[in-house]
Amino acid sequence: AKQSSHRVLEKAEKELEGYDVEKYLTFGYADDKILKKAEQDKFDMIVMTRSTKTALDRMIGSVTSKVIKNANTLVAIIPE
Repeated sequence: AKQSSHRVLEKAEKELEGYDVEKYLTFGYADDKILKKAEQDKFDMIVMTRSTKTALDRMIGSVTSKVIKNANTLVAIIPE
């Protein structure tokens, strides 16, 4: 999982070349980690993709919706 995560980050970094982007990799509950990092580093914006999880996951609540509800900054949702 860690190697796969690094590959995803490297791909995103290449696509966002020219923008001020910081890579950060951690493990745990994604919504909590995203919100904590955004608060600590005073993010201007959080950019996320739309959740494509199963109906059960949507019923319980997605990471994206939890971040939207609890973020103290702008949250942009983009299609995958």
